[in-house]
Amino acid sequence: MKNIVLSFDDAREDFYTRAYPLLKEKNLTATLNVTSGFILYPEKFSCFPSGENKPMTSDNILECQKNGIEIALHGSMHLNTKQDVLSNIDELKSMGVNVDNIGFASPCSHITFENKNADGIWDLIIKMGGYIRSGRQLRR
Repeated sequence: MKNIVLSFDDAREDFYTRAYPLLKEKNLTATLNVTSGFILYPEKFSCFPSGENKPMTSDNILECQKNGIEIALHGSMHLNTKQDVLSNIDELKSMGVNVDNIGFASPCSHITFENKNADGIWDLIIKMGGYIRSGRQLRR
């Protein structure tokens, strides 16, 4: 038996309109890595790597979480710093997202085993009961 992990980045509208309905239909779950600044301050992301995709709304995020989609930290501004993660946590809380045991998906795979606590992100997330997933570690 093989396990498959479905992970979607940034909380773009196309997740909500395309992937989420299919996941619900097939009774599957996934992890949605939310860049909260993309939702709260979309004007700051005019050249965001997601291209022309619009952000999901706070209500979309809450609906997804209510229906079994795991919400993970992905930074407020996609910067991968401790302050960016702290802002991400505060912004998600302000939207009503439950951040208990939340994980952190490391954008651009900057967090590795070797530098895992260079700025305290590792301790921050683990103390919250969450996890850190580095794309580099997961894919290779």
